[in-house]
Amino acid sequence: MEKKIDAVKLQRDIRLKLAEKYLKSRDMELRELQEKFGNLKKKKIGTRFK
Repeated sequence: MEKKIDAVKLQRDIRLKLAEKYLKSRDMELRELQEKFGNLKKKKIGTRFK
């Protein structure tokens, strides 16, 4: 069975592109993430045992 895509190579390429984008303009990248995911709330996990 042949591989159709090389997952490791694909992940490395994506990581490099995202790193370049972030290093080029950090403020713009953080603002974009805030716009996309700013409405999400952290889930609270209860730690009390009864």
